Amino acid sequence: MKINNNIKLEAPRHFSHYVFKKACMYGKKIKLIWNTIKLEAKLLTGYESILKKPLYNRFIGHKAFNSSLLYSLTKNLKDNPIIKAITIRTLYNIHMYIPKLEPFAIQDIYMVFLKDPIINKYIMPMLYLKGFHAIVVYRIYSCFWNRNKQLLSTYIQNKISVVLNIDIHPAAYIYNGTVFDHATGVVIGETSVLKKGISILQQVTLGGSGKLKGNRHPKINEEVTIGAGTSVLGNIKIDNKVKLGAGSVVLHSIPTRKTAVGIPANIITST
Repeated sequence: MKINNNIKLEAPRHFSHYVFKKACMYGKKIKLIWNTIKLEAKLLTGYESILKKPLYNRFIGHKAFNSSLLYSLTKNLKDNPIIKAITIRTLYNIHMYIPKLEPFAIQDIYMVFLKDPIINKYIMPMLYLKGFHAIVVYRIYSCFWNRNKQLLSTYIQNKISVVLNIDIHPAAYIYNGTVFDHATGVVIGETSVLKKGISILQQVTLGGSGKLKGNRHPKINEEVTIGAGTSVLGNIKIDNKVKLGAGSVVLHSIPTRKTAVGIPANIITST
């Protein structure tokens, strides 16, 4: 394939958002994003010849998004043979084991592209972002947890925590479109619930407040932004479109469209 070096690789965001919304209406978003990723990979081989083989192996050589996704995970986590074996196993049973893995991953990629200003290609989360890798593997070991394979699930969770420095309990519930920006040091407890479109920066803890058992972790609603170093503690509700300032300690529920900061966090404004 002859590469046109005059092609601008950065996709215009307003156009991408419009096309993506139209694709969602017709159930074609997976195909749309996947075809874009493959095109970006082909264009990048013309700019970075040293990446030609890895880009082919990870993207261009795959017919389907799910096989590319699982292959990328096995390469990124290749130092742990157990993790590699499990992700390969899942590759051949993906729809039976985790039917939502593929559409959820596509939505995660899209939201990273939409919210992170340094991400100008759909291919970048799969190549570089450990927060994206962590949430995909979380969905794999969470599936094992829900199928009464808690020992295996906890083993994978522990290894991922060591490798990526992100600790997500297998029983936590995380919906699609979640963005872990930087991701280092993120801890998400057992009974946490994260709904659509949440952005979480580094060193965030969604933890308990001392209750030993039961429902003891935060419930985060849609489009919430949690700043770096924030701790949200206890069975509290953070409602839609709330912003939590960096370094805050949140001990009480925050109503919709509010900004809260401080130790302990207080509401300062409406967003």
